[in-house]
Amino acid sequence: MDADRYCRDKVAAEGSTLYYCLLFADEPSRGWITAARALGEELREVADQCSDLNVGRSKLAWWHEECTRALEGEPRHPVTAALTGKGSVEKHRLMALLDGALKRLQAGGSATRAGINDVVAAAPPLGALVASGFADTGPPVIEFAEKLYAALGQACIARLPRLHGWRSFTYLPADELARAGVSREHLYGDATGDALAGVIESQVNHARGMIERALAESPGAPAGFLLPALAEARMELANLDLIRRRDHRVLERSPMITPLRKLWIAWRTARRVGG
Repeated sequence: MDADRYCRDKVAAEGSTLYYCLLFADEPSRGWITAARALGEELREVADQCSDLNVGRSKLAWWHEECTRALEGEPRHPVTAALTGKGSVEKHRLMALLDGALKRLQAGGSATRAGINDVVAAAPPLGALVASGFADTGPPVIEFAEKLYAALGQACIARLPRLHGWRSFTYLPADELARAGVSREHLYGDATGDALAGVIESQVNHARGMIERALAESPGAPAGFLLPALAEARMELANLDLIRRRDHRVLERSPMITPLRKLWIAWRTARRVGG
């Protein structure tokens, strides 16, 4: 199996958001980011798709073993083969990513907004892993990557509130849903309604604030990392704007900007960054 092709199909297939974010990046940057993001997606799927916690823990234990083997030069999975074949990978970054995936698995939803930190616990270490693959990446860049990826995770919750409903929970804050009188069953419906729209609006505002604060603190960083990161942030802000224009009605249709808009944002970002 071609490891690079596997990773592209996993997270950067043609038309996807990451595909456009990487469109104007150089080949080494595309390869590294795609491999790192593919590993993050593999772990996210374990956390989100295993209804049995023990099964989920067993799968994450397998990934822990696999990451250890890959660092020793013996990867068995195409994702770890691609990642370790493209540069030096620090063990503590992989372990932090695995710990974050375990927190997400065990979160089982979020009782409060503060509890969402466990839901997106894998996002900051994933950002750090992505940023660490570039030369001259210092602590400010790592910190920026961690904050930005956490913010992008929050935006995903706003766009896809029922993505995890089949596991009997949503990642929207349970206390806010309760105050609004929104039940889990409501998320299976075709109409958002005013009550859920209010909760979505709160999540949109929270995610937008996090993204904007991260961007405001953006340090000087290697273009290979910065270009895709800024493009993805701006695409996510555009998605949040789309949700707002639709009065936060997210159940009726997918709140995702068009491929043409993604291409325009990617091109404009590349012009500004100089990639």
